[in-house]
Amino acid sequence: MTAPAPDSGQSIQLRAEATAVGIDARRGLVRIAPSVLAALGARPYCVVRLTGAKTTGALVAQSGDDQDPGAIRVDDLILGNLGVAPGTL
Repeated sequence: MTAPAPDSGQSIQLRAEATAVGIDARRGLVRIAPSVLAALGARPYCVVRLTGAKTTGALVAQSGDDQDPGAIRVDDLILGNLGVAPGTL
């Protein structure tokens, strides 16, 4: 799955990681590592385009420093919109 920043034209390939039910569930929100957010030139809560088997958009938020920078945390709604399963690149 790739996550390009809105205006930068950059994209980064990330592995989909399902989030547990919680505050982010079913809100169209994804979380990425702070270093990835900076590499994309994106700000927290801006819209990013995600591409898997299908393309969708989501709000991006910064995760904790403990998150794997090669992963993007997504909920079941976004996984379905992308047409991918957890663990998919």
